[in-house]
Amino acid sequence: MYAALATWPDISYAVAALSRDNSRPFTSHMTAAKSVLQDLKATANFPLQFGRNGIDIGNGLVGYPDSNLANDSVDRKSQGGHVFLASNGAISWESRKQSLIAMSTLEAQCIAGSEASREAKRLLQLQSDIHNKDSPPLPINCDNRGALTLIATGIIKARTTHIEVCYHNSRDLHRRRIVDYSYVQTDEMWQIYSRKHFLKISIRSLQKQWV
Repeated sequence: MYAALATWPDISYAVAALSRDNSRPFTSHMTAAKSVLQDLKATANFPLQFGRNGIDIGNGLVGYPDSNLANDSVDRKSQGGHVFLASNGAISWESRKQSLIAMSTLEAQCIAGSEASREAKRLLQLQSDIHNKDSPPLPINCDNRGALTLIATGIIKARTTHIEVCYHNSRDLHRRRIVDYSYVQTDEMWQIYSRKHFLKISIRSLQKQWV
């Protein structure tokens, strides 16, 4: 758990998935946990890397939220997460199952964006405390045009009226220029895609062992 939270973003999803069965683990869960440990051992020499001058929270701070619709085959809840980079290295990340069932990829992305926006606000406050000056809007890159349209324009359509009000905080922060949402192609989100690609082996092995 410490590695997933503090030093190793690549195993965040696997650890979150395993943690759901802490109260009643089976042999398959132990096997899956050993698989995660094997991945850690195999990549022990792959550290988080930052710029030459070390970590500077004011240097290139950028966020990347993402989601996976109906990822859980049991309750059909989606998996959401985000990662924030500074000096080209991950300084904050999260991967968790969303608390409600998203009806579309747009809704799942809005929920993920809401969580990322709250973390962005915290990081901006930390940046302001460190540098003792106001921070510019924190850029957040998203690959879902529908979610970006909702955040940028606030236009509520039939398929978005059911999205809970609490998840519209991204729109408010974007309007107040605290964060700055923009669109990027999925394949350009290399910071997140690389982690997804790395996790494919672990996720696939977990799914095979639990089915």
